[in-house]
This record gives sequence, C-alpha cells and structure tokens, in this order.
Amino acid sequence: MVAPLQDGAASMVIYDNGVTNVGEWGRDFSSTDSMTSVRQNLTLIVDKGKPVDSLSADTGDLWGQTYGNTVLAWRSAVGVTQDGALLFGADDGLSAVSLADTMVRAGAVRAMQMDINRVWVNFETFRPEPTNPEGAVARNILKGMWIHPHERDFFAMLLRKPSELQHVPVDSVGTPLTMP
Repeated sequence: MVAPLQDGAASMVIYDNGVTNVGEWGRDFSSTDSMTSVRQNLTLIVDKGKPVDSLSADTGDLWGQTYGNTVLAWRSAVGVTQDGALLFGADDGLSAVSLADTMVRAGAVRAMQMDINRVWVNFETFRPEPTNPEGAVARNILKGMWIHPHERDFFAMLLRKPSELQHVPVDSVGTPLTMP
C-alpha cells in the first residue's frame, strides 16, 4: 500500500477472480479479502451514467496538472458499463468534460480519470516475439502514445481463455448485483 485508501475517491478494484469494477471507495466498495488491487485517483468523472457536476471547473487542482496548464491534453479513463464491461478511453485534446462525455457515450455508468499528459497516458498490448531478446513486442493502441519505461504507477491485465471469463452484471447505477 502506497497510502491509505480514501473514502470518496474514485477507485478501480480488481478481485482475485479477475473481475474489475470502478466506483467510489466507501460507497461502492470497502476492503474485502477477495480484492487483490485498488487504484485510486481523484473523484469519479462519471456517476450514475452522467458526467459529474464538478467537471465544468476543469481546474488543475481538481483534475490534475497538465503541461503548460492547458485545459486540452492527453487524458485517459477507465469505466464500467451497466452490464459489467470494462471500458478504457484515451486521446489527445481532451478536457475533463470531454473525457467524461466520451465515457458516457461509450456506455459508462461510472468512470474515473486515470492519467493525463502525453508521457503518462498509455495502453500497451504485448505479443510474443521469439526473435526479440526481451521476449515480447509492445504496441500502443493509439497513434501518438509513447512506449517508454514506466516512471509512474501502472497495472497489467492478462487475457484469460473466454471460457474462464466471468460476467458480473451491475444495476442502473453500476453497483454489482453479485459480488465476486
């Protein structure tokens, strides 16, 4: 643990069976033995299927400092849909408002901002490459994302066989109907 978990903070929770969810710590989640990882960042940008009101301020003290204090920057978010699907959104030229709007249009009932600024927004996929001395080749999903050594926090998700995946439906505000 880097710091104690904060009530009210946007949280991405990963359980020991691989199920991942996004919500507010203390309202949607509290510690359980089946949790293997929690990533917190700021507050939710989407809640109950709508962008939160505080986004319109779009200030660095609320939504993170961008290079040059610009409003439009590389931004990324993760969210969850009503049926439990995990979403990732990222692009250049986004404000906190446009990032939240994009997540809502993608179907998010809850979402949180992850990273901002070009050097930190990444979503890398890896494929085996027997001729590569490192063993794998990394590719970013969007043009303009950098592949570089990670100087900040990160997490990895590994693909399971489709037959091993679990589906956890959520209610209209994104609360899991069954807990893993």
